[in-house]
Amino acid sequence: MAWAKLKQTGDIPKSRDDHSLSQIDGSSFVIFGGFVAGSRVNECYQCTKNGGTLDWKCLGEASPVKPDPRASQSTAYYQGKLYIFGGMDEATVKFSDLWELDLSTQVYKEIQLPAGSPQPGPRSGHSATIFKGKMYIFGGILELTKELNEMLIYDFTKGQFNIIGGDGQPNEDLQKV
Repeated sequence: MAWAKLKQTGDIPKSRDDHSLSQIDGSSFVIFGGFVAGSRVNECYQCTKNGGTLDWKCLGEASPVKPDPRASQSTAYYQGKLYIFGGMDEATVKFSDLWELDLSTQVYKEIQLPAGSPQPGPRSGHSATIFKGKMYIFGGILELTKELNEMLIYDFTKGQFNIIGGDGQPNEDLQKV
């Protein structure tokens, strides 16, 4: 029960805040975005713990497309891919986009939702997790005085969201998840 400073090697990221972190397995995780030296970034790093060393690797730098720089987004890791949702840019404009980063090819792809499917609204400051093959995103902030009380459920099989709760929907709908 003691703290120890670990050695770091590889592409060590700069100090940051307001980034997201998603666990891959028992020894590795991925960080994305955040606020670095006064600006929002769209950097992604994978970190693997090897004994007393953290090995860092920058991912996706050569991808032909990338998400805009952002902070306060959510990420979740699922089946070899990192999913990035929402966040806000330098002008604090909120995003509602969904991106996928394939960790093996290091290529980003923006996920386009099918016509007619529910479209989540923009937000920052929300959280995401994976459960039984779906990504659950909760809450967030639309505006300074407008917090969101809804659950977004992204179904990887169908490639679309279901939106539960929020304005105009009773909270009892959350029981149907």
